[in-house]
Amino acid sequence: MRATLLIVALVVAARPAAAELTLAEGVCQVRASRNVVATESRRYAKCLLKCAQHLGSLASGATECPLANACANGGLANPDCRCLDRAIQTAVAHEVDGCADCPECYVNAGGDPNPSCEPDANAKSDTVAMWSESLFFTGSPAIFCDDGASADGLTVAEGKCQQSVAKTLAGFARKTARCYADCRNSALGGGPPGACDAPILTNPAADAKTRACVQNAQAQAALRIDKQCGISTQNRPECYGETDGQGWVTIEQNFVDQQDPVYFCSE
Repeated sequence: MRATLLIVALVVAARPAAAELTLAEGVCQVRASRNVVATESRRYAKCLLKCAQHLGSLASGATECPLANACANGGLANPDCRCLDRAIQTAVAHEVDGCADCPECYVNAGGDPNPSCEPDANAKSDTVAMWSESLFFTGSPAIFCDDGASADGLTVAEGKCQQSVAKTLAGFARKTARCYADCRNSALGGGPPGACDAPILTNPAADAKTRACVQNAQAQAALRIDKQCGISTQNRPECYGETDGQGWVTIEQNFVDQQDPVYFCSE
């Protein structure tokens, strides 16, 4: 179901437009970005981290911490399920409540010219949840990859490195997504076309303030990760390979950049 919603979200958001965005629709897009791709990313990641921390093995989080698994084990009585579900439902509610006029390029039923944003909010929230779970447990590399096959296994220092990466990327996703949302908010009053378009760091027409915002967020996050993890022969798990602080930041940035045209689609 989640995969279907993601596909629908991408297809509908990329659909050719029939009219210009109204001011209310532009405000809706900014609020959706701030409350889903920015805030939910951080909250959902914190729930996954909390779940992984109380397990005997952080790598075992892949089988116990994703929403479907956590909620299959006791439903909302399971605190991990409850935490993850709350992160999603809060993001959905904030988008719906913040959108007096939902853009037609968002996911909606039946081509309604003034649709509710609830279907879209559910689709976008599911996308963030799936991405977070992949980043933590099943990506290549995953933050909590299984380092048991290495010569020293997962050392205490390497476990701390993994937790630092998780905490740092949760905060970084929020910061860099808000750089984009703030740019779009300022542009509601008019501005150079394309100045807020992702990827901002390679956009020749990029707003200078927004570019600096993303650059600073990246530099701070990469530095924090490298301070804890060091180089591959120090505190970095062998299953990370060559992925250092900047590597992790780039992985997260790519996700945020890919979401930009989905949130800030044209009518």
